Amino acid sequence: MDARENAIFRQWVGQPKSLLTQRWGVPDSTRPDGGSGEILLYLEHTDPFSVMEGTYTGNEYSFKKEMFVNSDSIIYHWKAWRKK
Repeated sequence: MDARENAIFRQWVGQPKSLLTQRWGVPDSTRPDGGSGEILLYLEHTDPFSVMEGTYTGNEYSFKKEMFVNSDSIIYHWKAWRKK
């Protein structure tokens, strides 16, 4: 993650879940956050032709984003990582 991407994700903290789903769409999956909230998982998939037996051979990326939402439907934390 670069500084620009970090800044983009930090801007989501304090925003409502409804705005996130309006902009990003329905998450690929959700799961409990261990408290009374949830974690929304968004995946950007890698082009299958760039992957051979778990080794990335092309310039495509796999990007996983987790947005943590509290019981009031407000984003309170995020995690994101890219795999090349």
